Amino acid sequence: MKLALLDLFACPVCGHETLAPGPKPLPENGDLNDGELRCASCSRAYPVRDGVPDFYTGGHRPSFSQRFMEMSPVTKIYEERWRPRFIRSMSPGLTTNEEMRNVTRWLRPAGGELVLDIACGPGLYTRPLAGLVASGGKKRGGGGHVVGLDISAPMLKEAVRLARTEGIPNVTYIRGDVHKLPFRKKALFDHATCMAAFHLFPGPDAVARGIAGLLKPGGTFCLLTTHASRNPLMNTAQKASERFSGLRFFGDAELDGILRGAGFIPGDRKIYGSMTMLQAVRSPEGKD
Repeated sequence: MKLALLDLFACPVCGHETLAPGPKPLPENGDLNDGELRCASCSRAYPVRDGVPDFYTGGHRPSFSQRFMEMSPVTKIYEERWRPRFIRSMSPGLTTNEEMRNVTRWLRPAGGELVLDIACGPGLYTRPLAGLVASGGKKRGGGGHVVGLDISAPMLKEAVRLARTEGIPNVTYIRGDVHKLPFRKKALFDHATCMAAFHLFPGPDAVARGIAGLLKPGGTFCLLTTHASRNPLMNTAQKASERFSGLRFFGDAELDGILRGAGFIPGDRKIYGSMTMLQAVRSPEGKD
């Protein structure tokens, strides 16, 4: 990780905003690949391995779907094979290219901006977003940056490998829990995304509030999640599947209520079968 990004993070246990990097002396190139970040208040240490700070503090009970996607064979094929097939089966007409067109059109990421990719997996969207914000800006090396967060260590290992293979320098991956986001409690990011994971989170209301609190007023959020069918038979089947899959299907009014309660203004949306993709803007009043 780049030491210039330390001003983004806070201890997810006590909330203190000073994390001291080690070991000393620090690397002259400004990149901490292996070491730790230690909270100056509670002294909790968070290891940094292969450039990835690990802020996960335990307590999360993964669903069947999450456990499946953490299997090593799945992480290797997730981006090119498994995810496209899953999305295609859930949402006819939705492709990765279509997703990226919507993300680009709704976020309008510009050079020098800071983006948060929640549940980034192997970096399917983290990497192209990094290219869109790479130029311009004066902080963090003179360009924009994308922070990808995921709870899965195997997924993050693959994300690091792909970013290095493609030579993308302005991406930082961190391991963390969406319910205990390891960031300072102030508006930090210009944009945020959460692509095909929101339906897996227990307590989505709290997750939405956490994301909104990290966005600057007027900042944009792009979300891809499940969509509850209006067909009674299909809706019954969806509800039944929730019990074993861990997926939650959201109705339009329910999802809008979650977003508005978090301080977002829902905007454009497209429905693709059992998936919905939408844009939301953080209220200019900056509700936290």
